[in-house]
Amino acid sequence: MDTLIEIEQTLNQLIENQTILSSLNEYEEISYELKVLEKTQESLKAHLLFLGSMYEKAPKKTIRIYEREKKRNIYLKSIHYNQIAPSPLQTFPKIFKTNSIKLRKNRLTPISI
Repeated sequence: MDTLIEIEQTLNQLIENQTILSSLNEYEEISYELKVLEKTQESLKAHLLFLGSMYEKAPKKTIRIYEREKKRNIYLKSIHYNQIAPSPLQTFPKIFKTNSIKLRKNRLTPISI
């Protein structure tokens, strides 16, 4: 379960950084800082993919409601990140897409089946 929390925190950081990058891209005087932030984004993406593969390979116990909810939040945040980022997470593990999530067109709201 700690892995799910770390995955969610990493996604939160990716989204926050991308929002900052999007708003600051027009300022040439801080180009060095922008490059550092872009490198940080690449590192966070790699870390996220590593955590996702670790979670995917971990032995599965009974899935608790908490874990299902965490997985749904992670999945929705990954969609949100892919919508705002110029280079989306294309290989993020599909394990976070649960059967209880169906997305409406252009919306991030889950619908229970």
